[in-house]
Order: sequence, then structure tokens, then C-alpha cells
Amino acid sequence: MLSRPEKVIAVDCETVAVGDGKQSQLARVSIVDLNGVVILDTFVSPTLQVYYHMSISGVRKSDLDNGNAT
Repeated sequence: MLSRPEKVIAVDCETVAVGDGKQSQLARVSIVDLNGVVILDTFVSPTLQVYYHMSISGVRKSDLDNGNAT
């Protein structure tokens, strides 16, 4: 039994292949609380050229373009 369930959160991160395709960088961070309420869900702009593999990361070019990413 959790003694302080309001302190429980879950964090998930998505990365994308960058540079020569053998490196990866952060592209999305999501945080939810114990009830599934979203605390943070944001895309992050990688600093190197991205190789999009939608079926692997779920991150699309449009997610990172047009000011969608921080």
C-alpha cells in the first residue's frame, strides 16, 4: 500500500535517431500522476538532424516542426 499516493508519477520519454543514425536524442517527455492526469507532455527539439522512424518512436516531423517543440 502506498503511504503517499499523491506523490506517485510516471515518466515516459521518446527518442529519435539523429546524426549518423546511430545516435539518439530526446524528442518527447510525458509525465502523468497516479490517476493518469497529464502533468507535462511536450516535444523537445533535438540538436542534430533527425531520422524519422514513426513506427518506432511515434514522433513525426510535424511534431517537431512549426514551433511545436521546446
